[in-house]
Amino acid sequence: IAFARRPAFGIDGDKKAEAFYQTAEHQLLHFVTSHASELLALVEADGWRTIDQCPPHSRIIASGWQKPSRTVKGYWWVHEDVADEKGRPIDRPHAMYFRLLPERPDFPPPEPAQ
Repeated sequence: IAFARRPAFGIDGDKKAEAFYQTAEHQLLHFVTSHASELLALVEADGWRTIDQCPPHSRIIASGWQKPSRTVKGYWWVHEDVADEKGRPIDRPHAMYFRLLPERPDFPPPEPAQ
């Protein structure tokens, strides 16, 4: 959950802020887990599929979740990749979702300018 600016919590700001963010993360996690099938349907409707459906030797956009660490909240990353013979991304084997990259155009390149 991202906020445009950090809410003011007064004298005990750090403790209150931590409790606030933990509550928000818990609520978000509860929402995601209770609506997982609906969220997955939305993701797949947008062209994203789970990584176990990835065809071998295909050019893909892979995406995964970076867990929170020290001062950074978790975030989604996106990376261009190629699937191996088992359909796993080579550079990002821990990806969760993928999209196929569009094929390059099959018409000839433009004529050079004169």
